[in-house]
Amino acid sequence: MSLVTRLSRRSVWPVVALVGMFLAVSTLPGAARDGEQDELAQYSACVGQALDSAGFRDLGGYSAETIDAINCLAHYRITAGTSSRMYSPRIGVPRHQMALFLIRAAVPAGIEVPDPSAYGFTDLNGLSRQTRDAINQLAKLGITHGTSSTTFSPHDVVTRRQMVRFLERFLQVAPVGRGGVDVEDVFADDEQFRDIDDLPRSTYEAIRYLFEMGITSGTSSTTFSPDEPVTRAQMASFITRMLAHTNARPAGITLQPEFITTSTESVIDVVVSVRDRYQRPVVDASVDLFYSPIAVDPFE
Repeated sequence: MSLVTRLSRRSVWPVVALVGMFLAVSTLPGAARDGEQDELAQYSACVGQALDSAGFRDLGGYSAETIDAINCLAHYRITAGTSSRMYSPRIGVPRHQMALFLIRAAVPAGIEVPDPSAYGFTDLNGLSRQTRDAINQLAKLGITHGTSSTTFSPHDVVTRRQMVRFLERFLQVAPVGRGGVDVEDVFADDEQFRDIDDLPRSTYEAIRYLFEMGITSGTSSTTFSPDEPVTRAQMASFITRMLAHTNARPAGITLQPEFITTSTESVIDVVVSVRDRYQRPVVDASVDLFYSPIAVDPFE
């Protein structure tokens, strides 16, 4: 269940009582400008319990955002790490592992996953049944087309250009969540990447769309490096930012105000999500309300 309540800065704030988890308001640019990501999700898939440590001990040196993304993947059971204490963030992601990550992400995103019957790839021998199923399901959903009509190339490492195509197609079949942006509606006004002009048109556009949506950024202010391999750390960031545009929300009760610039005249939408331990919406969940004057911080 997701619930929206509105907070007006001109009177009192109706505030939803929670168990102590909420996300601070961030800001968005006031107007679209070249070089800025203008189609950001208003809410996150990685709040509350999703930020609890998964216990990985090899994340030293990474930013807090990347560590949060990796812990978030573990919360959604998209990854279990390469062992109970290791995530191996620096190694590349083979295509067969990417298939597993995306099919596991499909359920919390609200995608109806098809039956895993064979799709026609002839190079899946030696893979686990779970992995073969994931590849066939992704193909049925149109998220992958394989490297040919009969090959998936499961052991090839995913490149950055391939990653954006996977994610764009994922978003084409995923329901758009509250505060998310439909990838079909994105207006790409940025052309700062100087190393993507020779790519196929579909890949070129996918990179620009996902940049606007805040899902990917470049390897510098002017380069995307489309042929570089995707590491497991980068993959975590890509997928969690993508999930923010879908119906994926963490287990438990979470409250998030929309990411807007506020003023004394602002009315802020606040979304409360109630999910079971499998991140499924809880139907008809009861949520208490209390009221507080604007001068008092109700969360203190």
